[in-house]
Amino acid sequence: MSDDLDKFLEELQDAEKKSMAPGTNASALNKESMNSGASTVRQDSLTKDLEDILHDPEFSATVVQSPCRRSSSNVNSITTVYSAPRRTSVKMKCNRVRIGTIDKGNCVNVQCFKCDCRVVSFSGYTWKGKVEYLFLRNNYPDFDKLQSKLKSSKKYRVYLCQCTHLEVSEESIVLEDPDVKWFCVRH
Repeated sequence: MSDDLDKFLEELQDAEKKSMAPGTNASALNKESMNSGASTVRQDSLTKDLEDILHDPEFSATVVQSPCRRSSSNVNSITTVYSAPRRTSVKMKCNRVRIGTIDKGNCVNVQCFKCDCRVVSFSGYTWKGKVEYLFLRNNYPDFDKLQSKLKSSKKYRVYLCQCTHLEVSEESIVLEDPDVKWFCVRH
């Protein structure tokens, strides 16, 4: 869409430059405008429409993403929609993922290479033993469904995507497990 807008704006600028080119006289402009009267009206209408769209207060450019980039074949599956926060500062991207029981200094926007889903975390919980791959695939990111495999523990935080899960008991660690393919998306 932005390419179409750019192309349209370039055409408007070219038409404006052409009409104001040195050496053109008023009679030449009048003849040209008589020949292209319909296109001028159309151009004015399109310009007005474009300005209305760009200045519309309800027109918003917020980014909305689902937790997974891949489309789901299960139409009835429940997915949580995340809104990207608007920030004016420069975003940092970490070389190595830092996770822990606190948010300060740790990566809070983590993605998985394997399943291409956002990593979610739940503070104050640990896993109740073995968690199967299919359980994660079917219940991610719904906390109510995941609760059957979680137990309350104030010192822990669990992290999971659709293919991997782990728990952390320290305030901050660098994730170095070669089986966990997570990366920092920027924060």
